[in-house]
Parts: sequence; structure tokens; C-alpha cells
Amino acid sequence: MLRHQVGHPDPLALTEVYVIPRRGIDVKRLLDPAEAVYVLVRMVDVYLLARVEQTFTATVLDARTAARLRVKAGTAALVATRRFFDAEGRLIVLAVSTHRGDRFAYTSVLTRETG
Repeated sequence: MLRHQVGHPDPLALTEVYVIPRRGIDVKRLLDPAEAVYVLVRMVDVYLLARVEQTFTATVLDARTAARLRVKAGTAALVATRRFFDAEGRLIVLAVSTHRGDRFAYTSVLTRETG
């Protein structure tokens, strides 16, 4: 799915989401763009979610992905791979987002706790 920032005409990222089906989830609803987000939110229930792993890698865009993101082939991009796990260590969702290099920012705040 192409992701856009509100008020900006160019795509922000191309995101592919891979879901491990579980009981009680109608996976056919994932094929409906109007329903998919709601189904995904239900699948990644914060009460079931125990761990998220993120990996960021640099890449250059192939012609097909570049066209979808409205940039030239060979343009620098960042790929964010996120794996969502439940408390038993089972993978629930895998999301791979390819971000245009000119539209990506990552902020991390590390706070040291005393005591």
C-alpha cells in the first residue's frame, strides 16, 4: 500500500504487510482497503504484543518501486522492516516499508533512569 502524508501529494512510503492468520480473524477482510487497517489493528492487539523488532537498511530503488514512489530509479531509499511478536515469541505481523530518501526522518529518545 502507498502511504501519504496529509496535505502532501507525493507518496511517503510503500508498505507491504504480511500477516500470520490466527483464529477469529477474517483474513479475507485484509483484501478490502476500507477494512484492512481495522483488521490489522485487531491482529496486533497491544495486549498480545510483547516485542517489536525494527531493522533499518539503506538501498537504491529499482524502476518499479521508484515509479510508485514518484522518484527516479536508483534514488536512495530507506527500508524499515518491523516484526511484531506475541508473548510466546510467535511472529504476528511482518511489515516492510520502503521510504523515499528525501521523505524519511527517524528520531530516537533514550532516557537514563536512576535508581
